[in-house]
Amino acid sequence: MRILDNSISIGLKQLLNSQIERFGKVEKLDFNSGKRQLELILDLRGEKDPVEVVITDFKLIKEAEKTFIQINKLHTSKVWVNILWTDWIRQYRFEVPQQYAAVVKFLL
Repeated sequence: MRILDNSISIGLKQLLNSQIERFGKVEKLDFNSGKRQLELILDLRGEKDPVEVVITDFKLIKEAEKTFIQINKLHTSKVWVNILWTDWIRQYRFEVPQQYAAVVKFLL
């Protein structure tokens, strides 16, 4: 399973980097299908130190022709991001670009 997890990690890292290039990049991404966990290290513009992110609870939602990822549990190395996430963003669903939806659904 680790080989598949490594392949998923590489693909997700490329996808996320294409989405966040304006404000930073993903330095490291590790997907663990056994734990259903995603660990990231982000190099974000304006931040002195890398930002660590651990996602431990997420689900895919399919509505009509669209696929969304809803992240339910997230922890970062930045206290203010954790508070912002809990108070404002947690219920937000992130739309998966159509060209990746089938692959994401298959892999997750």
